[in-house]
Amino acid sequence: MSKFDLSMEANYIRKKLGEDTSSPIDVFACTNRIDNLTVIFNELGENISGLTHKGKKSSIIAINSAMTLGRQHFSMAHELYHLFIDETLGTIVCSGINAETSDNEKKADSFAASFLMPKDGVYDFIKNHLGCNNRLKAEDVVKLEQYFQVSHSAMLIRLKELDFINQRELNSFSDNAINQAVQLNYSQDLYKITGKKETYGYHIALARDLYEKNRISYGRLKEIMLDAGRTDVLEQICLLEEDVVV
Repeated sequence: MSKFDLSMEANYIRKKLGEDTSSPIDVFACTNRIDNLTVIFNELGENISGLTHKGKKSSIIAINSAMTLGRQHFSMAHELYHLFIDETLGTIVCSGINAETSDNEKKADSFAASFLMPKDGVYDFIKNHLGCNNRLKAEDVVKLEQYFQVSHSAMLIRLKELDFINQRELNSFSDNAINQAVQLNYSQDLYKITGKKETYGYHIALARDLYEKNRISYGRLKEIMLDAGRTDVLEQICLLEEDVVV
């Protein structure tokens, strides 16, 4: 598939998930709209950014939370390529930053860039919010990455791909993104490692359904939810059962 084809696929998947083809997208929230998908956030070490397992009845996406939030957003979009477009079955493990990548992984990266930073959206933001007639400045890159919620490096690569900056500018803009963000009064969360350890989606819904049908005990449900970092589900169940008693 060409980059144009991947861009079209990204737009199609965005619309399939209820989004338009140019606005910033909450990629984590989008996964809640995918049937039979379990999403796991956990620390996966330095050599894995994420993985996708496509099963017959359900699928799993795991994201390495030992990376920055911006990087995790890109990893999730990357994994959506493997889920929806990649014809490989079974488990696909994706390497971490600076790893040597296959052609298929490069396609997944290209898809992710178009999914998170659609061409029309980047053009519109630059025209309507930055009003740039000349080349972009370093602070403009930070404004763009904050708008689209991607890492500094992902935004730089996308801007070069769309001919808004050249290689020399990319190199000169590579440092001090956090300092620039602070000066522009943005949150630093995008550049921080979350270390999140939680599970969402199909696995959680299935466990809760089995409990409500008396197929598993509360003790087993508690074990599953604690392993998944979802004490909030246990709290919800307790509140519901208290209401029933009352």
